[in-house]
Amino acid sequence: MRLAKRILETVEGDLPAETGKEPRLSLYGALADLNLNVSEEDIAEVRREMLANFPREDIA
Repeated sequence: MRLAKRILETVEGDLPAETGKEPRLSLYGALADLNLNVSEEDIAEVRREMLANFPREDIA
């Protein structure tokens, strides 16, 4: 237990202190300003292309 406590104190000392910065944007909203419009058909087409050669015979 003493070893675990010493390790925890060491790790906590190495962590950067909170600076009060604004929270990070989520990935969900990070690209919202690009106005990307992806339709169901676009997604279906990409899936068909990706799965066209799946599973491949040359992979063993």
